[in-house]
Amino acid sequence: MRGVVAGLAVLLLLVQSACAHLPPVFRSAEVQNGSLGCRGSVWVMQLSGTPEQRGKAAGVLVGEQIRWVLPRYLKAILGSAEVSEQVHGLVRKIATGIAKEHLDQLKALADSAGVDLDGLLVANLAPDLFAALSCSCLVVSGKKSSSGRLRFARNLDWHGGDVLAELGLVVVESGAKLRFASVTWPGLVGVATGMNEKGLAAADLVVLGRRGGTQPGVPVFFALRTLMETCGSVDAAADLMKQIRRTVLQNYMLADSKTAAALETGPERFRRRDLKAGHVAVANHFGPDRHPRGRYAKLVKAAQRGELGVEELQQVLEQVALGDMNVQAVVFEPGELVIHLSTRSRPAARGPFAQLDLAPFFKGK
Repeated sequence: MRGVVAGLAVLLLLVQSACAHLPPVFRSAEVQNGSLGCRGSVWVMQLSGTPEQRGKAAGVLVGEQIRWVLPRYLKAILGSAEVSEQVHGLVRKIATGIAKEHLDQLKALADSAGVDLDGLLVANLAPDLFAALSCSCLVVSGKKSSSGRLRFARNLDWHGGDVLAELGLVVVESGAKLRFASVTWPGLVGVATGMNEKGLAAADLVVLGRRGGTQPGVPVFFALRTLMETCGSVDAAADLMKQIRRTVLQNYMLADSKTAAALETGPERFRRRDLKAGHVAVANHFGPDRHPRGRYAKLVKAAQRGELGVEELQQVLEQVALGDMNVQAVVFEPGELVIHLSTRSRPAARGPFAQLDLAPFFKGK
């Protein structure tokens, strides 16, 4: 009998140890200015009200997940779950470029979730602090698209992303000029991948081998969020990005129902590459990556074959995904306000993909 009890005790300890390595599960809930629910296999958090109200609601709804993931992400990126004095100083310096309403939301989120604000800022300033995102994007339209409609495929490959599995989340926010949806994780107020109610879709991509450090300006994720909140077309978004004071070398892909453009930017650089022959691609270099077997070459080769549908684009994303770093894969259909996303496996582009119609959320349903 003692042997059985001892065996059960060991088994319980093993189960508890395994569970400690898993993130807390999302739970459906409604609070003032926010709700969290599962639509199919996609968890969607809806936020409304002032920035402070949205931050407070998010902290209540996903605070448990933030408290779990943040120290693990910091340890993966910084080597420690604690933010050093040096990083504290750098973070506070870069954060001066964050718009007041976005910083107010971050502060309310940190307070509501019970986490350190500077730690939360590290996650939200990842592109400005580190070359942390090694992504790839392809847009096809016309004869290159199986339906003739524009489609936008996006891979997000993120250092430290192994702690993000099972925590993929779509956040739909209202309160600014335009409602928008961010394909994200708990704790991010800035936007890495998103689409707004006008069908403007956008993603950022790090530029590898960048020089010059971080300059004063609007941090990357918050520049992209500003576009989501205010711009209804690629042209408007590109014009605004040109005006924004930019912090680091960074690529962006923008798309709406009619056109798309890759932006190659930096504090002193701005170049726009438009759709040509029905496609435009971008990865982690300015202009074409000259490596004949690189991801850029694979994206262009796939586009040249033409007639790519959602399923074919998902296969293209899998071909160029960077293994376990690939934590998010999304195919946008801007004209339909529909996204197809995978965030729960690694590489994410291997799927399975879930389809989410954003139109009802943008109508407040």
